[in-house]
Amino acid sequence: MRFFPAVNLRDARKAFNRVGWALFVFLVATGVAARIIGIIARQISPGITGNSGSAVSLILASLAQYGVGVPLCLLFFRLAPQYPPQPRPDEPDARPGIKRWLTLFLMGFPIMYGGSIIGQLVSNLLSMGKYSNVLDDLSGDAGGTTGMVDFTVQSIVVVIFAPCFEELVFRKMLIDRLRIYGEKIAIFTSALLFCLMHTNTYQTFYTFGWGLIWAYIYTRTGRLRYDIALHSSANLVGGVIGPLIMMNLDTSALDNVDWNDSQAAVEALARSGPALAVIGVYFLAMIGLAITGLVLLISKRKEFFVKQSELELAPRNRVRVMLGNPGMIVFVTLTTLATFGAPIIAAFS
Repeated sequence: MRFFPAVNLRDARKAFNRVGWALFVFLVATGVAARIIGIIARQISPGITGNSGSAVSLILASLAQYGVGVPLCLLFFRLAPQYPPQPRPDEPDARPGIKRWLTLFLMGFPIMYGGSIIGQLVSNLLSMGKYSNVLDDLSGDAGGTTGMVDFTVQSIVVVIFAPCFEELVFRKMLIDRLRIYGEKIAIFTSALLFCLMHTNTYQTFYTFGWGLIWAYIYTRTGRLRYDIALHSSANLVGGVIGPLIMMNLDTSALDNVDWNDSQAAVEALARSGPALAVIGVYFLAMIGLAITGLVLLISKRKEFFVKQSELELAPRNRVRVMLGNPGMIVFVTLTTLATFGAPIIAAFS
């Protein structure tokens, strides 16, 4: 029978409460800052924020999020005591080499694509097919000078800024404060709050899966660089390479083709042949990586492990401590409503 130490549940609730309020501050501060920055920008140059996927809009949004929201969030996090992971060098996954790192990266592929499919299905179900992925508005068109500038700025945000700041907040700052009450609950809380922060059903499920992997890695290593590298690589594959391939392949010959006219159809397919071949190779590669990752995930699942923490909560106390406080209730409620309310509203619009 496993022994659980006596824990001051009031102190544990305070830790979760502070985490909830810190993330709530991040949401509010980012929203307010974005509004103020947008008003100032429009006063300087009317229409400058008209395109959500433009380089200027992305820079202004990043300024609000990473220049205002994150610093205020970090200040609130510092109100709670921290207990960072301190793994021994001989512990499994304490210092993952390149082979282990690649294995963990591949394990994320079935999560990424499986979660994307589930997110698509849930979005369509809740909205009756009327809710669109907000990320599609950001992808834009990488053709031409303006389009390439926009796509380059988006890529920098997705591959560099987002991984660094998100891992800092949701892995280091969060887990350092909750790990002492149990590694399992810290890992789960990190993944749950990370996916809810996106407030987008298309991203909810795969961000939760990735969040579990990244939270596990930080808990085992105590070093953020492994997470940032994985996060950046995942965003590069899913948010940059794929869209860049799709946007720069010419399949315009297939537009408005009369498929009843066999000769016209054959000619259109011939003109689009190289582009279709590249698309086919890309999707086959992604399917292959997802299958490989799934096999690794199943075969190596027993290699994942967690240690008992100094003040680990007994199973009967975990949910009520995690959610039995105002900070977590407010944050989880608001983000859940925003996430699943948007597609439901879209169904009746």
